[in-house]
Amino acid sequence: MIYLINNDVEFIYEKNILRSRELGVDQVLLVPSSRILKFLIENEGDLISQKELFKVGWGDKIEYVTNNAFYQNILLLRKAFESLNQPNNIIINIPRKGYRLNENIVIDKIVESIESIESIESIESIESIESIESIESIESIESIESIESIESVESVESVESVESVESVESVKDKFLINKINIVFFLISIFFIILLFYCFITFLFLK
Repeated sequence: MIYLINNDVEFIYEKNILRSRELGVDQVLLVPSSRILKFLIENEGDLISQKELFKVGWGDKIEYVTNNAFYQNILLLRKAFESLNQPNNIIINIPRKGYRLNENIVIDKIVESIESIESIESIESIESIESIESIESIESIESIESIESIESVESVESVESVESVESVESVKDKFLINKINIVFFLISIFFIILLFYCFITFLFLK
């Protein structure tokens, strides 16, 4: 929730910040101080006891909080408003009774700012989803490319294997041709010897 105080100071509870529109300056509040201020604003005009503000500021840790810590948070709130050119008596103490906001201050709620914050957060979430989807698409493309590269390597290997088979077959063919040539050579030698023998035999018989 965002509250506009005296038409100048924005109290952004979710961020524990007081922001002056006129000065363009931020004052960061302690968490207990922010809780106490919010509670006083929501109960504007009511007198709130110190004991109740203890519970508001520190919750279950109230037993560990001293009075000095409480007074310090109230003092820091007053100083924060004073540094933003606001009166330091915005929070009024009624001795032995409690605290309330100064009845002269004007407080308005700003709803549109919250809606804009939510719209920004939704836009950021959409952008984060889109970035995730883009990363996934890139990864899918890379996986496809890796698959294609693997297939290309496999195809190259298959081609190489085919070529190696062909080279082996060609060697076999050459070896077979050589064997045939040797056989023909031996046959021709045999016939030559046979003819020579016949010729010698014919001479002797004559």
